[in-house]
Amino acid sequence: MYKSMIKGRTLRDLMVDEGAEILTIQTQDDLEFQGLTQAQRIEAVWQRGQEVLGKVVPASFLSDLRWQIRRIHKAGVVKLSLTFGNVMVGAADSKPWLIDFENSEYFRWKTHPLYWRRRKQDIEKFRRIYGISAYDEPEK
Repeated sequence: MYKSMIKGRTLRDLMVDEGAEILTIQTQDDLEFQGLTQAQRIEAVWQRGQEVLGKVVPASFLSDLRWQIRRIHKAGVVKLSLTFGNVMVGAADSKPWLIDFENSEYFRWKTHPLYWRRRKQDIEKFRRIYGISAYDEPEK
């Protein structure tokens, strides 16, 4: 399985409804993005999303998402897609649910060095996408 079916809406859609201009069609001709590298454009989109995050999800949302990431890592799955469009907000409970595992990797043995490297990359990506300054989980 590489996709999850969760009833709800993507975090990206909720952000766009709140006025965040984060879709490619909205940013491709944006003067604010002219002259930026692709990586800088992505960071700018994440920043715009962070600005409306608190308006579209409850305060506990990021803690719940961090908990879900921990559980998935504990199962040996890393290289997660954590973007706004791959996080569903549950219709019944407003909880976050990751839905895209197409490029994820599974490690049966979590002692493998690549598992720890990918896990660390996931944590750093989570911090950057959602504007988190710290992640309160020990590395090993």
